[in-house]
Amino acid sequence: MSKINLQQIAIEEVGEVPSKVPGCLEDLKCWLTKQSHFRCRLDDEFLLQFLRGCRYDVEKVKRKLQNFYTFKTLCPDYFGTVNVNRHKFRQMHDIGSICILPKPLSEVGPRIVFYRYLYSLEFMEEAIEVCLATLETLIVSDPHACICGVVYIFDMSDITMNHILAYTPDVLKKLSIFYEKVIPFQTKGFYFMNVPEFAENFFNLYLPSLSEELRESVFVCGQNITHITDKIPLKYLPKEYGGENGCLRDLLKEFHTVWNKHSEYFLENHKFGIKADLRWQVVSP
Repeated sequence: MSKINLQQIAIEEVGEVPSKVPGCLEDLKCWLTKQSHFRCRLDDEFLLQFLRGCRYDVEKVKRKLQNFYTFKTLCPDYFGTVNVNRHKFRQMHDIGSICILPKPLSEVGPRIVFYRYLYSLEFMEEAIEVCLATLETLIVSDPHACICGVVYIFDMSDITMNHILAYTPDVLKKLSIFYEKVIPFQTKGFYFMNVPEFAENFFNLYLPSLSEELRESVFVCGQNITHITDKIPLKYLPKEYGGENGCLRDLLKEFHTVWNKHSEYFLENHKFGIKADLRWQVVSP
């Protein structure tokens, strides 16, 4: 999509007024520099995506940024990545637990993120780290995601009961907070496909614990692929699933260029965060 078309979508979808953007950024940076309890990036592109993701609700942006850095400070094993050039990190990426698909839904709709449960259970923490770091790259590499939102598709073909048992209440709480209160993207839906019968009880137990807004965005599509293609047209799925939205193996290889391009961004992450003695409680956005 051209930059001009994306700008028009930003105007229509998030109420962006191009002439007012510089002033909004300056006001936000002025507020951020006065905060004693946390240190935040001041890059225009970084802050712009939070403004867009929060539809220019400045108070919501402030809370979201504080939540973003609180989560980084309190959950460094999941969201504290600083070195994406580590051999083990790249190996976990190559497993393919997460992949960003090239075509947005309906061409101009939300970005599509595709998940698979391909990791060995002993590497669950490392797999989550790669997944959350991948989503963080969207903030600095994909303005489409912050303008149009994100759809998450989970293929549960390879999930086991041990995978499910590893999602303890503490892990689930952290991930729920991350998706709802930390990243700046509007969530347009969580779609679970190829769901085995033993996993359905998990959803029955887990979904009531979610906020109403998050719960209403979850769609459990069973084992018949038509249950998801009723909502996500087949052509927007990867080629491995009969779609036209990229080959997962090729996309994973190509994504190494994204890691390389933004490795400095991640190295700088250690400079930012919430002060240990002045931690901000994660609050509703």
